[in-house]
Amino acid sequence: MAESKELFVISTNPTKNSVELAYHSIKELILSGQFEVGSRLPEDTIGAQLGVSRTPIRNALAQLRMEGLVNLTPNSGARVASFGKEELVEMAEMRAMLEGYAASLATSKIGEGKLAKLDTLCDRMADVVARKPAADVAEISSVNLEFHRSVALAAGNSRLLTALEPLWNVSVMSVRYGLFSEERRNRSVAHHREIVAAIRSGDSLLARHLMEAHILSARPGMREEIEKTYQQKDE
Repeated sequence: MAESKELFVISTNPTKNSVELAYHSIKELILSGQFEVGSRLPEDTIGAQLGVSRTPIRNALAQLRMEGLVNLTPNSGARVASFGKEELVEMAEMRAMLEGYAASLATSKIGEGKLAKLDTLCDRMADVVARKPAADVAEISSVNLEFHRSVALAAGNSRLLTALEPLWNVSVMSVRYGLFSEERRNRSVAHHREIVAAIRSGDSLLARHLMEAHILSARPGMREEIEKTYQQKDE
């Protein structure tokens, strides 16, 4: 694996200061997989390609370290964070607990507008999954994350969102939807619709149970998916 690469999908925005530009650009490159798990993040190279000095890059990397996306090692520099297989399973279990709680809170706080958005996200994901065999894996990942984030937003608990954000980041970094079977993708769509129906009905216990079961249902197959991901990285 190359230690540095030319950056792309970066749009400079003159309204952003250099730290914000560096932060959002590097984060986008990590979450999109353009900077692979474990790869080096050389400050000078990134700074030159973004057109900023090393100081904003250093500050941005420090922020990303706080979010769990970057590892900083003295005398070694920054690397995209990597996680062990057991760590990823444990974090999925944490997600299940927190997102289950979020779904239960949403039943008493969500309005028709946010329910309509969840319905739209379910339809969008179903549409993308149905484009077999040319399903857009990046779009599946994006819509799936937007669905889970929208449920959490409907809970109206900012601290819950703060706790979930790094877990979502790790999920996006580490799990490749391209490795998921068609059956698993369709099952995920069905789960989303069931969760929305429970939230709409106001049944907090059912919404919590369905969200937890949805996330944990991936757990038996998660180890296999992670194994495939790590095998591909080693090739």
